[in-house]
Amino acid sequence: MVEVIAHLEDAARNEAAIDQQVWERARQFGLNLGRFILIAGGIMACASLLLWLAAPAYGQFLVMSIALGGVALSGHLIDVLDQRGQMTLAFWIMLATIIAAIGIIVIIVPGTLIVAGISFLVVILLGFMLLTPSQGAWLLGLGVIAYGVQILLSRSGLAERWFPALDPTVAQITDLLLAIGVLFAAGLVVRGIVVGQTAFFRQVLVTRQALEQRAAAERREREYLQSTVNRYLDYLTEVGDGDLAARLDVDEAATGETTFRPLIALGEQLNRTTESLQVMGVRMKEVATGVASASAEILAATTQQMASTTEQEAAVTETMATVDEVMATVTQTAQRA
Repeated sequence: MVEVIAHLEDAARNEAAIDQQVWERARQFGLNLGRFILIAGGIMACASLLLWLAAPAYGQFLVMSIALGGVALSGHLIDVLDQRGQMTLAFWIMLATIIAAIGIIVIIVPGTLIVAGISFLVVILLGFMLLTPSQGAWLLGLGVIAYGVQILLSRSGLAERWFPALDPTVAQITDLLLAIGVLFAAGLVVRGIVVGQTAFFRQVLVTRQALEQRAAAERREREYLQSTVNRYLDYLTEVGDGDLAARLDVDEAATGETTFRPLIALGEQLNRTTESLQVMGVRMKEVATGVASASAEILAATTQQMASTTEQEAAVTETMATVDEVMATVTQTAQRA
């Protein structure tokens, strides 16, 4: 049970780490996108303002300049809110500002519906890249509703009541500028997707290579461990059979392994133990030889002593016999006298 809980905790930590990496990638892309929107929106706002200054009768350009200036400001807010840890809010503000700017432009310049549709598609793609899947779905629904409302308002004749109709040449210039901006934004999105996919693919390859190298290293370590254990068993078998002159080869330079230092230390200790046993055996043999030599000398001395004792007993016996003979002779002499 404890192992299952630990496995689930590891899986949760890994999933959280992956989510963090995905969010960090979206954050970096959002920061780069915010800088681009700040520059591109500012340029387009300035261009619209210049058009209005050149033709003050067309108030559409002033409104467009204000709307595009808001888009540029939303790009600047990306950096500001990122420093406060409110990146998701910054993304929503930027995307909502872009949707609002597109809606304003569609209403005051009715001939830009196609460009607006492409712009909405780009915004939705950005939403799915920068936000979570559920937030991206909400943005998709909001974009569809906003686009439908803008189509209705653009066909209601509202722009004609507020602003004069654009000159055909001015309308073409306006369409060209908007098309360039949209294509630029679409190119940025495509580039972001390609770069992101390339980075992800590269990361997958790097991770795969690292896993393969790790698996190969673990396989080499496992083979080295198995061969080392087999060598140790063979060595212990030789020692058990009485070959105390055998030694293990535990040279690190020869094995090329330093991660199994405990095994190497064990081999060195076995060599020292066997050497001690060998020295002890030699000493015991020398002691046994000395004991055998001393025993032989003692036996020889004992044998000689026993022989001498036997000779002494024979002499004493002979002497006693002689004394007995003398006593008998003395007794006989005394009787005769």
